[in-house]
Amino acid sequence: MDFDHTALPPVRPRHSGVPFHLGAPKTYRLIDRITGKFLHLSGAGLTGTSAYAWSGSRSQAETLEKRARARGEDWNFRLVARSAVEGAQ
Repeated sequence: MDFDHTALPPVRPRHSGVPFHLGAPKTYRLIDRITGKFLHLSGAGLTGTSAYAWSGSRSQAETLEKRARARGEDWNFRLVARSAVEGAQ
C-alpha cells in the first residue's frame, strides 16, 4: 500500500527562536578605536567600507574579543550598533 503524502500538513520553515513581537535581533559592527576602520568580515584585518565589514551579535563580538586576548593580541575595537553606522560613510 502506498503512503498518501497529501495527507501530511505543510512544512513550516523554522524561525530564529526570537519572538516575532521583538523584531529582528540587533546586529553590531566592530570599529577600530585608532583608525576608525571596520573589522573585516573575515574577522582579520580592517576595511574602510561597511560593505566588507564584520556584522554580528553582541555575544559573537565578545567571543571574538576573548579569542584575540587569549592569543595575546590587543583588542582596539568598540562595538557600535549597525544601524548607527549604515549610511554614515
